Amino acid sequence: MVKTIMRDLKQRFPQIKYIEAFNEPDHNLAKALKPDALYDYYRVYYQAVNEINQELKPTIPLQVGGPGFMQYNEPWLRAFLDGYSADPAADKRLDFISWHAYGEFPEGDGGSDGPRAYHFYKGDPSEVAGQRAKLNAELRSRGLDENIPAFITESGIYPGPSFDHQNDPKPDYLIGAAGVPSLHYWYMEQDNIVPFNWVLRHKSEERKDQLVTRVGEGEPIPTGVFTPYGNALVMMSKLKDGRVAA
Repeated sequence: MVKTIMRDLKQRFPQIKYIEAFNEPDHNLAKALKPDALYDYYRVYYQAVNEINQELKPTIPLQVGGPGFMQYNEPWLRAFLDGYSADPAADKRLDFISWHAYGEFPEGDGGSDGPRAYHFYKGDPSEVAGQRAKLNAELRSRGLDENIPAFITESGIYPGPSFDHQNDPKPDYLIGAAGVPSLHYWYMEQDNIVPFNWVLRHKSEERKDQLVTRVGEGEPIPTGVFTPYGNALVMMSKLKDGRVAA
């Protein structure tokens, strides 16, 4: 099933390059799996990607990685890297390592209690500054390549349906517009780590939107109007390639 879906998408959209195997398995699968069992599911993905690349011989070969953890989750990451390191397959692959950046959340099955009960990066985005160094230490201890890229495939100031101003999202728009670039700055200051912006329009959580799509009842939805966060991305797109230290 996994191979059929990926093969069909690759044939329809040949520019697709990256396959991220999971989405927050340390939350969505935590009630069903222990951390050391996750790699067995990942193996299916890299095997399917290898077969698709061999069969289709695409101009842009697929790459595969993950696991797309909900945070920089050391217990789950260590178990996953142990599984990869122990995998005897000659064609095993882990083209990137990914996780999300909102904050630190409770260990276990996603409950609301725990040693890290919903600690957001919003208060101090610089808290993420040491994550690449920690990852390199984990890779180095297993004899794995420290040059593997890290992708922050989801990021933001407001995880899930969170907010500061429940009845008026406009102040939160401004907080996000300032906070996300700050968060990404601290990732960009680290080598070989790429923060992703998302999303053009979230189906339910407007504080993540880059385009204005929520308006009053009966009002027409504007076209091409950016939220403050969207405007921040427009401004960043105008920056030169070279950065100057200050």
